[in-house]
Amino acid sequence: AKPGGWAFEFENDYFPDVDDTIEILSVIDRLAIPEDEKKESMQLGIDWLLSMQNDDGGWGAFDKNQKQKLVNRIPFSDHKACLDPSTPVITGRMIEYLSTQGYDRNHPVIKRALQFIWQTQEKFGGWFGRWGVNYLYGTWNVIMGLGALGFDPSDDRISRALNWLESVQRSDGGWSESPVTYDTAKFSTYGVSIPSQTAWALMGL
Repeated sequence: AKPGGWAFEFENDYFPDVDDTIEILSVIDRLAIPEDEKKESMQLGIDWLLSMQNDDGGWGAFDKNQKQKLVNRIPFSDHKACLDPSTPVITGRMIEYLSTQGYDRNHPVIKRALQFIWQTQEKFGGWFGRWGVNYLYGTWNVIMGLGALGFDPSDDRISRALNWLESVQRSDGGWSESPVTYDTAKFSTYGVSIPSQTAWALMGL
């Protein structure tokens, strides 16, 4: 596709990412800018986002189909974190954004994305976060996307996620999650409730 994304950093604008492009397009779409002034930029951005859909139906942040573990063995990769596979977080945000552009559940792009979403749902009902801590973050993003597509909360897959969110609410009314969940792959609450994580849970609910 033609270049059409936006970057996370001012000094790294050769490397746009899906997540920030979604955010910027969402803002431009809401601004009272004449349609003929923003139409071309909007379309370039959308086309670029669509071109970044991975073969598994999901989206990563910076790369397409970047899941070869061999990359992590390159000597400069001392932290072994060069992979950029599809994540439920970015895929959920893509679904939410595309729904504002007229994409519905019958669109081939959305169908592929939903297949990825259902395949990555954890047994307890939530989704892995990667870009934020962790299951609270991932679950919120996916639920927002599914809600934007018109899925009913009574759908078994969504009700499982909502029931899980309710089940991990703390006694003081808040939510929190420890970063150790990235190592254990099992939800673990933090010592105190966290305002940002509480907001994620509330947005999901």
